[in-house]
Amino acid sequence: MTDDPATSHPLLAAYASQPGVFDELVDTDGQVRSHWRPIVDAFGQMSPEERAAAQEHARHMLRDNGVTFIAQGDVDTTRRPWKLDLFPVVIEPDEWRQIEAGLSQRAQLLNSILADLYGAQRGLKAGVIPPGLVFGNSQYLRPCANLPVPGDHYLQFLAFDLARAPDGRWWVLSDRTEAPSGAGFALENRVVSSHCLPELFSSQNVRRQASFFRSFGEHFLSQAATDNPTTVFLSRGPSKRTYFEHAYLARYLGFTIVEGSDLTVRDERVYLKTVEGLKPVDLIVRSMRAEMCDPLELRGDSLIGVPGLLQAVRAGRVAICNALGSALVESDGFLSFLPGLAKFYLGEELRLPSVATWWCGQPQEREHVLANLDELMVRRISTTRSVLLGSRDGRISSADQQHQPELAATIRAHGYDFVGQEPIKLATTPVLDQSGTLR
Repeated sequence: MTDDPATSHPLLAAYASQPGVFDELVDTDGQVRSHWRPIVDAFGQMSPEERAAAQEHARHMLRDNGVTFIAQGDVDTTRRPWKLDLFPVVIEPDEWRQIEAGLSQRAQLLNSILADLYGAQRGLKAGVIPPGLVFGNSQYLRPCANLPVPGDHYLQFLAFDLARAPDGRWWVLSDRTEAPSGAGFALENRVVSSHCLPELFSSQNVRRQASFFRSFGEHFLSQAATDNPTTVFLSRGPSKRTYFEHAYLARYLGFTIVEGSDLTVRDERVYLKTVEGLKPVDLIVRSMRAEMCDPLELRGDSLIGVPGLLQAVRAGRVAICNALGSALVESDGFLSFLPGLAKFYLGEELRLPSVATWWCGQPQEREHVLANLDELMVRRISTTRSVLLGSRDGRISSADQQHQPELAATIRAHGYDFVGQEPIKLATTPVLDQSGTLR
């Protein structure tokens, strides 16, 4: 590749970096980063017609495989076809190993926090976790305290929202510990991409995803008390936006996909209703929020749960992934405490930092947020919908002058329910437009 990739590859003729943000593809001198060059070369050697044909092949595969989604927050519940840009995001191997180590540590830390807060509560007694952060959170499910969890593995399937800041450092924006979605789509994306670009995948030594799903399945199955466990994937049903992913993962892992009405509890044991009678269930992967899982002990208005499920867990007759109550550490309020909690629970420094966050349940942090409302993003952590501005993800644009007095008064009255976060400019990645040119 020449020193000026824009002139050597028509693929890059229209590509332009955005000022003030980190560009994944090119450096500050406008040169393609070294670990991206094989990918740019490979796509550049393809004609526009070949790139278009590969993209069309991907579209047909996704259509034929029935890959659809329902947009979150959209009143229109029509399933939309899943779209895939074949131009990948490339991460350097050494950098990926650092990310991997940081996320592994973070998963271990979050698991330790959950095991403690639903058990001995050492962190609360030592004062490293404020009580309001736990007991002021609706996702702390008191009926789940001291429930048996095999091996104390509260978290077995979790996800993280990562972003790169303008200085090139990686940050964790949020942790997804309840019933994270996206893995099924990522797996399907990889399957389709490898079929549409076989030469590229064979030549670039791409890290495989299958080993992750295989190790997860083997580890989860090992928690059953029997050698041949019955495992089900508990879904909210076909009408929900992530159902394709649930069905896809269940099929890939060899689990039976079910809804709450397909299960029943008898004598502290969960059973699957089949045409041949009741079949004992040993393991459950759940994709619904924990409070909806048992109308007897959690939310009484739930019509999609399994009455008596908690009692079956309490009796040690069934194991659930992720453990009920795991959403507690999804709270952004924990983000500012994780460096100290890493030292307390693991005796280690936190490897991957979180985006700067101030929990308003503490006086000093609350005053900092109130004094900087023009500059910070504010999130209400107890709900995914803001009651102030109707934000679907709980984020409130605190720069909105019209709502600032109302927002400030609410934060003063219910500080434990809010965090302020420093906004960051996220990195950009290239995409292929319809003409086969990078943008």
